[in-house]
Amino acid sequence: MSRSFWFTAVAALLFGLFAAWWWSTFELRDVKLRAPLTGEARLNPLYGLQQVLRARDFAVESRGVLKIDALPEARPALLVLSPDLRGLSDAASDAVLSWVERGGDLLISLPPGSDGRTPRLLEKLGLWSSEYSSCIDWKLPQPAKKPDPDLVEVPNFEELLDPFAASRTRGRFCSEQRLHGDDYEQDEGSEGVQRFDWTWGNSYDGYVFARLRHGAGQIVISAQLDFLRTEALRQPANQALAWQLLGPSLQDGTQIQLVYAADMPPLHVLLVQHGWPILLPLLLGLLAWLWARSQRFGPLLAESSAPRRALREHLRAAAELSLRRGRGSALLGPLRRRYLNRLSLRAPALAALPAAELAAALAQRHGLPAEKVDAALFDSRIHRPAALAEAVRILHRLSQES
Repeated sequence: MSRSFWFTAVAALLFGLFAAWWWSTFELRDVKLRAPLTGEARLNPLYGLQQVLRARDFAVESRGVLKIDALPEARPALLVLSPDLRGLSDAASDAVLSWVERGGDLLISLPPGSDGRTPRLLEKLGLWSSEYSSCIDWKLPQPAKKPDPDLVEVPNFEELLDPFAASRTRGRFCSEQRLHGDDYEQDEGSEGVQRFDWTWGNSYDGYVFARLRHGAGQIVISAQLDFLRTEALRQPANQALAWQLLGPSLQDGTQIQLVYAADMPPLHVLLVQHGWPILLPLLLGLLAWLWARSQRFGPLLAESSAPRRALREHLRAAAELSLRRGRGSALLGPLRRRYLNRLSLRAPALAALPAAELAAALAQRHGLPAEKVDAALFDSRIHRPAALAEAVRILHRLSQES
C-alpha cells in the first residue's frame, strides 16, 4: 500500500474520532441575549421611564431640549430635568422657577464635576453643591416569581436606603456631589421657616436627596439621576428608588415632561465603535493595493532636461582637453594668424623681420616685456591655463594698439 493511502486513512480516523466526540458532548440549548437598545431608546436615556409611566396611563412627553413654551400649564404637572443645569440660560432658569411657583413639580440633579460654577437655578434658591463621594447600599424584598404590579409592596425611603444593610443589599447609589443650603430661611415677622420638607443626609456633609417647597409647587433635588436611565431601571432596587422620588408628584391626570440630554457621540466615534468590522477590512484592502502598486509610483516618462547653452560648455571642455595634452598653442593659432596678417598689411617691413627681432620690436613699440610678446606669438609650449590667458591678453592688446 502506498504512503498516500495510509495518510488518508489516518486523517479519516482522526476526523471520525473528532466527530464522535463532538456529537457526544454537544448539547443544543436556547440562550436568550439582551439586544442592544435601538431607535428612540438608544437616543433617549429616559425612554424606559417614559414607557413605564405611559403604561400607568400618565400623559408623558419626552424632549431632548428644554422649551419653556412647551411646559405643561395644566395642573398637576411634573418636569424631570435630566441635563446639566449649568447648560440652562438665566432666562430659562427663571422661567422654570416661575413655572414651579405656579404649581408645577420639578425633579433635578446636581451638576457633575467641580468647575466652581453654581447653576443659576440653584443660585436663585440659595443652594450650592460640593464634591463629596459617597455610596448608599439599599435593600429590597425578593419579589415573587410572578408579581402582581398592583399588589407589589414598595418599601419606604428609610427601609430602602438602609446604611446597615450591606449584607442584604440589592443595589447601590453612588454620587460625587452633595447639596448645601441653609436649613432655615428668614421670613418677615418670624424667626425663620424650615427650607426643606425632607432631606437625606446632613447639613455638614451635604444632602444626597432633598425636597423643598417653592411657591405653589415643589422641587426634588437628587445628587444624580442615573438610576432613571433605561438600563438602570431593569433593576428592581432602582425602580423602587425612582418611585420614591416620583411617587409624591404622580396623581391622577398628572402631565409629565421628561427632558433628557441626548448623549449622542460624534460621527467619527460612532464609526470607530460600531463600524470597525467594515472599516478594518477596507483599510487592509487599501494597504494591500498600495503595496501592490508601489513599484509604479512616480512619472511614467523621465523628466525632460531643461535647455542650456551646450556650445559654450563644449568649447570650454575642448580647451581644457587641449591644455592637458600640451596643445595650448593650437588654441592661439587663429589669434596669432589674425594679428600677423593685419601687421603685414599695415607694416610689411616690420612683419618681414625674423621671429626674435619681430618680438623685440613689438615689445619696444608697445611697452611690453619682450619674452611675453615672444611667448604670445611664437611659443609652442603652453600647458597652463594662466599662460594661455596671458597670451590671449597680450595678443588682444597688440591688436588694439597696432
